[in-house]
Amino acid sequence: LSASPEDTALPEEETAAVLVSAPKDGQRVVIYNEAEQSAVTGQLISGFLEAEPWEAQGPALKAPQPDAALVFTAQTAENGTVRFHDPEGRWLVPADNGLTLSAEPESEELTWWAPEPAYGGWNIVNAEMKDRALAAGNGLTAVVQGGERDDAFVFNFYEPVGEKP
Repeated sequence: LSASPEDTALPEEETAAVLVSAPKDGQRVVIYNEAEQSAVTGQLISGFLEAEPWEAQGPALKAPQPDAALVFTAQTAENGTVRFHDPEGRWLVPADNGLTLSAEPESEELTWWAPEPAYGGWNIVNAEMKDRALAAGNGLTAVVQGGERDDAFVFNFYEPVGEKP
């Protein structure tokens, strides 16, 4: 974020979610791409998850929270990896060069992600398929293999206001 939080903070009543660092175990978070100004949703489109536009201001996402924006619960491991499940118990997993939510993934190892610090946020790299990371573009969120990790790969985690880890 380019401006200081004090200069750009939203009034509390206009704030739907606040920026947090890497998720803690049990914390509920929105996965948000700053460049696309969008949050991951649970809506599958042609092997990708749709991204919902949502305006950020400083360290906050503006109220109201879009209905389609998915709030994940994080589960962390001692090695720093994290996995994310939605309210229906589906895990965020890569799928055939895409991205999906699965209650029964083909491999539990595919559910783990390694947040790596990046300029302006995190690259969310699959812990099993280390050359694949979340990327956003054209209203979709996908898992992309290799290449330069530009702004499309930079995500942040926001905790919905009123949520407790």
